[in-house]
Amino acid sequence: MVDVARAVERATGSRDLPVVRSDDTPERPRVPWALNVMVLASASMALGLLWDLSWHRSIGRDAFWSPPHVPIYLGALAAGLTSAWLIARATLDRAGPPAAVAPVGRVRGPIGAWLGVWGAVAMLTAAPFDDWWHDAYGLDVEILSPPHVLLVLGIVAIQVGAVLLVVAWRNRRAGTTLAHRLLPGYAASTVLMMIVFLLLESLYPTQMHRAAFYEISAVAFPWILVAVARADDGAWGATTAAALYAVVSAVMLWILPLFPATPRFVPVHHPVTFMVPHPFPLLLPIPALAVDALARRWKGNDWIMAAALGVAFVLTFTPAQWWFAEFLLSPAARNWIFAGDAWSFYTPGDRRFEFWSTATDPVSMLSLGGAGVLAAASARAGLWLGAWMRAVRR
Repeated sequence: MVDVARAVERATGSRDLPVVRSDDTPERPRVPWALNVMVLASASMALGLLWDLSWHRSIGRDAFWSPPHVPIYLGALAAGLTSAWLIARATLDRAGPPAAVAPVGRVRGPIGAWLGVWGAVAMLTAAPFDDWWHDAYGLDVEILSPPHVLLVLGIVAIQVGAVLLVVAWRNRRAGTTLAHRLLPGYAASTVLMMIVFLLLESLYPTQMHRAAFYEISAVAFPWILVAVARADDGAWGATTAAALYAVVSAVMLWILPLFPATPRFVPVHHPVTFMVPHPFPLLLPIPALAVDALARRWKGNDWIMAAALGVAFVLTFTPAQWWFAEFLLSPAARNWIFAGDAWSFYTPGDRRFEFWSTATDPVSMLSLGGAGVLAAASARAGLWLGAWMRAVRR
């Protein structure tokens, strides 16, 4: 179009004709630096938690300034300062768009920034609390001790805040850039990693032939997959989130055993000479594909859609994880890739390679039906949340 206009200009000798430029389309929006910091902070905390879990399983009790704690608390500090800056800027810039901020008295800021500040304060409060707890009561035997609960709530608040900041930015600006398509799924993948971390004691391969495993999974995972699938408006957000969770978790699983480690506590039921990683990631990309496929095609009633999504989750996740669990407990998986023999130094006995509670909590058609109902309820919550995320602007 520019060449045509110039040709007309040369032919007529006029310089007053409007020049139609080929780049007159709306400028592609750049991702604000604050969003990049928030999603990177969320990822830093998730990776730090996986590292910290490995530290506990390989070495035992760690000091406050242990290496895994550094990315966790640096992520909290970065997210908190960035969120505080967003709130301060919105408060001082009274000429800014009111639809992009949520007021609290005379102070204004995005919803995600409020969550980021609260989460950072909670995490930094939990740090000395956790140090005192270990000095008073010794090594944790469970993931969810009181200081860990406060720490986890802070991390979840920051991660959810990052997701809300991302979707609010995307909803205010139309576009089809790679950032528009991948950033919501990337932010949601950190939430997915956090859910798996919180429920890890119920998600080991030894648990995967009992009904409780599939019931817990039916509650814990469909809502986030469905929410990001709906909020991402057909951009395969659920698959992106699940795939990133699986890839990042697998990479950490492969990297950690490359470093030496020695237990510092007793009893040592079997020797450990390397950093013991977490179990192989769950096969969540498989049901995520089904969720995305249904979300892209379904245009009917949301209650019926939730039921279909719940059934799809159970029908795809259950057989895949059931057979994969048998492989993970077999000798074929006891290698660097699948980490089938990666157990902590304080885990006793040969039951590490057996399925637990299969007699008292068997998987049956009744239990799978119950899991389907739970998955449908979780999916319905995800549809509500996803619809709200599509509308959020602040």
